[in-house]
Amino acid sequence: MKHIYLVYHPCNGSLYGVGTYIKNILTLVRDERLAFHVVQLNADVTEVTTQTMNGIEGITIPAPTDASTQAEDYYDNAARILRNYVDLTAENIFHLNFLGMSAFAKAVKQHLNAKIVLTIHYSQATLNLKGDVEKLYKIIRRYDKADKSNDDTISPFYQEAADIRLMSEKYADAVISVSQHAYMRNKLLCQTDNDKHRLIYNTVKDLYPNGKILKRVLRKNLGIGINERIIVYAGRLDETKGVQCLLQALAILKKRGRRFHLFIAGEGNYNATLSFASDLWTNITFAGFLEKGQLYKLLAASDIGVCPSLYDEFGYVILEMMMFNLPVVAFNTSGPADIIEDKRTGLLADLAFDDANRSIESLTEKIDSLLSNSQKRIRMGRNGRKRYLTRFSTNVFKKEMTSLYNGL
Repeated sequence: MKHIYLVYHPCNGSLYGVGTYIKNILTLVRDERLAFHVVQLNADVTEVTTQTMNGIEGITIPAPTDASTQAEDYYDNAARILRNYVDLTAENIFHLNFLGMSAFAKAVKQHLNAKIVLTIHYSQATLNLKGDVEKLYKIIRRYDKADKSNDDTISPFYQEAADIRLMSEKYADAVISVSQHAYMRNKLLCQTDNDKHRLIYNTVKDLYPNGKILKRVLRKNLGIGINERIIVYAGRLDETKGVQCLLQALAILKKRGRRFHLFIAGEGNYNATLSFASDLWTNITFAGFLEKGQLYKLLAASDIGVCPSLYDEFGYVILEMMMFNLPVVAFNTSGPADIIEDKRTGLLADLAFDDANRSIESLTEKIDSLLSNSQKRIRMGRNGRKRYLTRFSTNVFKKEMTSLYNGL
């Protein structure tokens, strides 16, 4: 039997994307040849603790009490501690879920003699550049060619690329990318070609209810008329999620006389968002953070999903929208462009990094196209659900993850 140790540490990512990913593995990947464990590093506890829940062992290792402790020392000590809980005679696989952990990977190889899987969930460098991947490539190429002998500082953009290279070339036995664009980027960033890189799309569990959804009832509960189109946005309220672009596009559509109501489900920078909503007060409901059940009721009542992110490594919410038969409008970039089939399951607007007005104009036209054509909305929504079921379903994820683990 192989033992899989899923490793994470506390942060926003572990609450949302990474947390969902680990939960998917624990609940979906069932194989008598695999036993799962969860390892939490840098935890807010005073001592090492273990507990078993639903047959899955959890190991929690506290964060260092001394702020001056170097990451390399902490990770080395963590790996030594894990020797007390890991069967060193078994086939062990440590599945890491964050970049910047090459020191831990090195310690795992040294002290635990285990295989390593790395899933790259997002690129902080790409996020900092607001999704401009070409700009990232230029920075890295320029730094690759530079004379670094007298350079005491490393560009944070280059540091991430260096970490991906180190993990894929020296420590990791498999590197998982969660979307096609990320797979191509991560392979391109590596200076040597190898067969360690794998593309395994993320998934969400199908919770679309059986039977006919009574939108009329759901809309009545929301206080929305049956003839008014509901547009839904779900995500953080920050610049890289494109919510400001969305509000500017909808302000234009309101002036055209289009009838709609926008539900914004998410938390974040409300002040920056509200400054773009002054012309839309009667057209917006700020729902705040919604639990999954509440969000799914909202999706079931809606007509159009919008995900105008400037950068998303994947885009769980797009799958959720497609799961509920919603056509989705997004920018033609990163994860959304991998998930959405343009003009079949939704519409992709042009994202111009150097021309915000052109981006807003394109987004406006795509949303308007769906607002004004009910047949197109219904057709694309149905196609989106079919695509979710055939390419991004839990069955596909289970099969590919099980094959990966058993193949190492």
